[in-house]
Amino acid sequence: MISWHELYMVLSAVVPLYVAMMVAYGSVRWWGVLTPEQCSGINRFVAVIAVPLLSFHFISSSDPYAMNLRFVAADTLQKVLVLAALAAWSRFPARFVPPAWPPLDCSITLFSVSTLPNTLVIGIPLLVSMYGPYSGDLMVQIVVLQSIVWYTLLLFLFEFRAARVLIAAQFPDTAASIAAVHVDPDVVSLEGSQAEAHAEVAPDGRLRMVVCRSSVSRRSAAAAATPRASNLTGIVVLQSIVWYTLLLFLFEFRAARVLIAAQFPDTAASIAAVHVDPDVVSLEGSQAEAHAEVAPDGRLRMVVCRSSVSRRSAAAAATPRASNLTGVEIYSISSSRNATPRGSTFTLADIPGHQPPNSALRASSFGAADLFSLHSSSRQHTPRPSSFDEHAAARARASATVAPTNDLKDTHMIEWSSGASAASEVTGLPVFRSGRETRRLVPSDAPSIASSRVIRPPPGATGGERAASFNKAVGGQDELAKLEAGAKTEQQTTAVTTTTKGGGAEGAERARGQQNAPGGVMLRLILTTVWRRLIRNPNTYASLIGLTWSLIAFRFHITMPIIVAKSISILSDAGLGMAMFSLGLFMATQPKIIACGYSVAAASMGVRFFFGPAIMAAASAAVGIRGTLLRIAIVQAALPQGIVPFVFAKEYNLHATILCTLVIFGMLIALPITLVYYIILGLL
Repeated sequence: MISWHELYMVLSAVVPLYVAMMVAYGSVRWWGVLTPEQCSGINRFVAVIAVPLLSFHFISSSDPYAMNLRFVAADTLQKVLVLAALAAWSRFPARFVPPAWPPLDCSITLFSVSTLPNTLVIGIPLLVSMYGPYSGDLMVQIVVLQSIVWYTLLLFLFEFRAARVLIAAQFPDTAASIAAVHVDPDVVSLEGSQAEAHAEVAPDGRLRMVVCRSSVSRRSAAAAATPRASNLTGIVVLQSIVWYTLLLFLFEFRAARVLIAAQFPDTAASIAAVHVDPDVVSLEGSQAEAHAEVAPDGRLRMVVCRSSVSRRSAAAAATPRASNLTGVEIYSISSSRNATPRGSTFTLADIPGHQPPNSALRASSFGAADLFSLHSSSRQHTPRPSSFDEHAAARARASATVAPTNDLKDTHMIEWSSGASAASEVTGLPVFRSGRETRRLVPSDAPSIASSRVIRPPPGATGGERAASFNKAVGGQDELAKLEAGAKTEQQTTAVTTTTKGGGAEGAERARGQQNAPGGVMLRLILTTVWRRLIRNPNTYASLIGLTWSLIAFRFHITMPIIVAKSISILSDAGLGMAMFSLGLFMATQPKIIACGYSVAAASMGVRFFFGPAIMAAASAAVGIRGTLLRIAIVQAALPQGIVPFVFAKEYNLHATILCTLVIFGMLIALPITLVYYIILGLL
């Protein structure tokens, strides 16, 4: 039987957390104390400093050698049972699955809702007040598993879904042909607005998918890096006009005193007038010098002129130095960019479109073995015997529009080789990267892949090897043309992701019939982005370092230095209140508390507060947990929704409104619900 005193102790431990949350809510909604920029700064402090240190404090102070393996096994079994049930449901035929609820999307959301509570911020203080300090150690064990294992698995599922959507959008019918994958170093997520993909032929002739950062993400990063206008304009103007002028006056006053004391140490009082030459801009010793003269009125006048040192410096700077270039070293526009000096070969015949009568064509320095392009070997206007059709190229350049934008949404990337000659054309501005010349052309006018890529043989290859290399590359180019011909635009990408919503069972079957990339390619792609996300997350380091320290400290009975321990304790003690304060700020910045609709919110609350604890009770009973430990396990499963799953859902645009409602409204009703569980389980 739960006494009133025990109930009061629980309320006294939890209500202060809600007070911090309501103060933050009122600071934004009622009193207008905090601006959105200030709220963003507070949330950043909580996410990067306060919560990681709070995690480190709890994990490092808990004995890992006293871990309750049955409790951990029950928590793991609960999550495995939920994953197994969701995996079985996702394998049902399409006619048994509602069109508006894709199996993978729903599985990720249901796993987040039913198995990942807010153990760190709410669970530890609540369970400690209910069942004592031992329950706090159990919650720390759950926090370690969540941070290292389950949040990583959740991130893997989100990236798996994003990879499927990305590949289905870009290569709906030819994904199985991809043999390798390359992810640019600045790509940290495969979510649609963060990454885009295209195909290319790898050096070994296989087709490789290249994932790069999307143009939308690059523009957002550039906009975030652009400094905004300061609201301190008035202070800056005042400094520039008044205070900097006063400071300059003080410097010149000091320089004048030094100059007069040096030139007229005993007769300074006799000076009646002063004249400053027009080229004197400073009285500093190396810039000016002074002498005395008698003015026309008979008085003594000081004349300040430019110093001889300053005049010599100005004269030396103004003297033009002799050029070390000769006429031979001045290259014409038709010469190469190599460092070999040679005479200019520029003639009127080199001007595009100008062909004087009876002009002789100079012989080309290229042999037939040097021509490896599918069309011409060079685009520069050099009159020489060649298979290149100048007039057809001029028409192609006139019809192809060079797009000056970097937006990949409306352009298609065509990679051109820089060719044997490096002279730039006047029809476009080439951008050189890694020895290639890249141009952006309008898709409707772009040449085909097979006709625009330059095929080069391996260095030192013989004639037969060159022919084999040519045939192999042509086959690869044909496959690449098929891949890129099947790529979809951004509008088609949206249609792919919503196929099952608008097309019913038929659309779902069609989506399932699309080709998938090979398992090895998918696994490497997902693990690359997951690893990059984890190494950028401060909580990952806090959990791993805290666990490592606890293993060493409790094994060899080492205590942390007092200075370090108190420094961490001050910030971690503030972390709990700041985390609730940040939740209050988040609640205040949302347009409404229930954002997903009342029916969906009710179903989500049922999964969070009833289905999850029921599965936990069954898993605990299966591993033999009884008594107080069983009560702790059930109450822990009935805690409000965790914050990290909501952050992932919002970033990957997957049921973010549902998780938002669970975080906000679930936090408000979590206290009475957990108290009801506490009272009912105490009666059993």
